[in-house]
Amino acid sequence: MGFCVGHKHAENVKTLTTVPVQNRTCTDIPCCVVFLIFVIGFLAVTLWSFAMGDYALLLYPTDSHGRVCGRDVHDKPYLLFFDLIVCVKLGPSVVVTGCPTPQVCLSSCPNYSWSPDASNGDATRDSMICLDGVNANDPKFSGQSVQQLVRNGQCAPNVYPSKPVLNRCLPNQSFELTAIVTGQAHNNADKSMLLQNPDDPMVNGVKVSQDTFLFKLVTIWEKIVADLTQTWHIIVICIWYLWFCHSFGSIYYAAVQLL
Repeated sequence: MGFCVGHKHAENVKTLTTVPVQNRTCTDIPCCVVFLIFVIGFLAVTLWSFAMGDYALLLYPTDSHGRVCGRDVHDKPYLLFFDLIVCVKLGPSVVVTGCPTPQVCLSSCPNYSWSPDASNGDATRDSMICLDGVNANDPKFSGQSVQQLVRNGQCAPNVYPSKPVLNRCLPNQSFELTAIVTGQAHNNADKSMLLQNPDDPMVNGVKVSQDTFLFKLVTIWEKIVADLTQTWHIIVICIWYLWFCHSFGSIYYAAVQLL
């Protein structure tokens, strides 16, 4: 019985003192190489995009002619959409394709109301917002009536008091319309004014609510891109630090196993 116990003890000692298998391979090296190739490719594509592209198109609004408001048009940093309701008809795809309504750069968002049913005259034409950010008294629009300018899409069908949201002019009444779900706004005299456009005689608060939601999706995405462009160097440093720690840990673990 003593011999058997001694034999088992010898086997245990032999098992504990067995050296590692000499012909081993490290499976982390191919994975590390693939990871490095991916990181290098990602950085190359990013640097190429910044060098060859125009990141300002993702950060700042552009008018219908592709000009960046505040850069290509220096004195007009704000963008106005002629008819936001048109964007609703496209649904969520408007975030990718953009809104087909005319868009113009302005020096400031309008702080007044205007509608086609206002009285005719130079004062009315002066309140209109037309292509290139000018009013209807501009010489190139002088030969057309107010109704013709609106019908042809050369001037905005309505003008509402607006405030800039990420350099986009968003009507002040849009939040009220979203809450009460009506098709009425108020002019400077605090009188009820129906929301209209050339294709849809009546605009209700449901459409305005949908329009506001889609508009917020675009502005949130642009804010994310703006934050990334301002902090990309910090992100790169953090990624490099994490990669270094991971690589050093793998090398240290492999060295310990080989000892």
